[in-house]
Amino acid sequence: AWNVIVRMPLCCYYSFGVPTHASLAAIADYVHGTGLKGVVEVGAGTGYWAHLLSTHYGVDVVAFDANAGDDVLARSAGGTGPPMGT
Repeated sequence: AWNVIVRMPLCCYYSFGVPTHASLAAIADYVHGTGLKGVVEVGAGTGYWAHLLSTHYGVDVVAFDANAGDDVLARSAGGTGPPMGT
């Protein structure tokens, strides 16, 4: 019951892979250190990782997911992503 009521809605909204400061910083350091202009995230789900990378680490991200709605893709590409802390 907990899995269906609590875990799955949170995973579907935020992500299945929990972002950590270390993982996000490693991606940002690589992007900034190699002079890349940004990253493309394929299979981005709700765009939560893209949102965090864009707003907190200054990485330009274009995020795509085959199962995401247009509103999710627009938020991800715009760097606004899902709301934090909800």
